[in-house]
Amino acid sequence: MFSNIIVTAAIVVGVVILLSFFSYVRVPVNKMAFISGVGKNRVARGKLVIYLRFFERVDYLDLSVFFS
Repeated sequence: MFSNIIVTAAIVVGVVILLSFFSYVRVPVNKMAFISGVGKNRVARGKLVIYLRFFERVDYLDLSVFFS
């Protein structure tokens, strides 16, 4: 009985740690997000993007200066 609680707690802690590596960013239509780091570089505009928080970097470019 006690070992089941320990195993369940270990699984919960493992899932929390695993989910802490992932993050998301919502990119508005008037901005572009450049995601660089592990793997290939990505560009996003006007959508929700999932990235690895500790391994990838997100930079933004404001597009409103081009359309004003």
